[in-house]
Amino acid sequence: MAGDVNFVTGFGRTLKGSRSPIKQKQGIKVYDQERSRAKFATKKADMRRWRLCQGDSGVPLMKLQMPDVLAAQQLVQDAQRFLNILMR
Repeated sequence: MAGDVNFVTGFGRTLKGSRSPIKQKQGIKVYDQERSRAKFATKKADMRRWRLCQGDSGVPLMKLQMPDVLAAQQLVQDAQRFLNILMR
């Protein structure tokens, strides 16, 4: 839901360019469709379906349900929904 902060986790590359031996967690804010479209338009991002999850290892999107407990939230079934999630 717009305004929520969800999380992705993984062992992928860090900002330093190396892979982490420790699983990392990153919070991402969910935006409404209108704001997402406007934001992507200013970046001139190529958001074709086949590019949205390229390189994604299938890590689930998670939402904090209780203090310090992450519950897996159903991943986006349609890649177009990914436009609602902006990663920094």
